[in-house]
Amino acid sequence: MQISVRLWLVTGLLAIFVGCGSGASLNDIPGSVSVDGKAPEGAVVMFHPMDSSIPNVATGQTGADGKFHVTYDKKVGIPVGKYKVTVVWPDPAMKPTESQKMMGLAPDAPDLLGGKYASKASTTIEMEVTSGMKELPPIEVKGK
Repeated sequence: MQISVRLWLVTGLLAIFVGCGSGASLNDIPGSVSVDGKAPEGAVVMFHPMDSSIPNVATGQTGADGKFHVTYDKKVGIPVGKYKVTVVWPDPAMKPTESQKMMGLAPDAPDLLGGKYASKASTTIEMEVTSGMKELPPIEVKGK
């Protein structure tokens, strides 16, 4: 009797762990952001799913050229679906000291976009990701 209970327990746990992945097919689609026509190095782009079947937010961070790749569930890519897109551009001039970094007291850098695109409620950016896309539509925002 104990062996069959253990077997069911192990089988159940395996089913849970195997089922924990997002299961969503990911599309590695690059994107870009510009602020008043210029590349915002270090801007954080978040894709908030509008469809409840996509449980997590996908994110990207721009390089010096304003381009980014999206990651979802620690994997490169983004599931097909509709998204509200938020963009925050932390002030790169705010550099914490080594002491602040070591103590975990680094101050938050202000958003150079003034929070206009920082939340799902305030952003005006929506995007649909389809399976045939080669590149995300460029995200063009205005500064403060």
